[in-house]
Amino acid sequence: GVRGKRSHPLEEGAILGELAVPESLLAAARRWQREEGREILVLQREDLHCLEPQKNRTLDICLLIDASASMAGERLRSAQYLAQHLLLATRDRLSVIVFQEREARLVVPFTRNVGRVQQGLMEIKPYGLTPLSLGLQFALDYLDREKRHKRSLLFLITDGIPTVSRNSCEPAQDALKVAEEIERRGLYLGCIGLAPNKVFLEELIRRAKGTLYIINELQGKALAQIVHRERSRIRLR
Repeated sequence: GVRGKRSHPLEEGAILGELAVPESLLAAARRWQREEGREILVLQREDLHCLEPQKNRTLDICLLIDASASMAGERLRSAQYLAQHLLLATRDRLSVIVFQEREARLVVPFTRNVGRVQQGLMEIKPYGLTPLSLGLQFALDYLDREKRHKRSLLFLITDGIPTVSRNSCEPAQDALKVAEEIERRGLYLGCIGLAPNKVFLEELIRRAKGTLYIINELQGKALAQIVHRERSRIRLR
């Protein structure tokens, strides 16, 4: 096989994926040797072998979306665009968690179902404050439960800084403590945030040992480019 990939004969009615050229030619040669009166090697459907897709190329991507009041309008639509884009442009499983006011909740469990994702995204109604520590802790616990021997990428999308605490009277300190726990448990955290919040987000990502992208505004195509870049880095590890 190619680069260690395994191959198998193409089944009846199946769609040919990536052609395993050496195996297909070898099967044709063996058949040709059994046939009399043939001077030309002709590749037939029964000779075709296809390469098995590498399962480790896919990731579990969890989008942790700030759904506080300031995300209303284009910012939330951009985050929703990102979720839809990732589902259509990759083979990854996708989940979506939102945090707002004084709660965090799962709106899309890990899935490849387009309808399920659309339904969950439609349920997001921005309002309230920014309980970042609750969102991070909820996502951490969820990913711990959902581990399926596959690499996970947690991506935080936010336009603000924490304004609601979880365990203390300091919302920022609460969030930083959860970031440290994310690093201890070996979970990869990426973050996309806005320039006015750069100092806090830099410290958050430093504690989590993740990656931070600071942009001027949350726009769908820019978000998609960033997450694609990060998922490519994770897959090559």
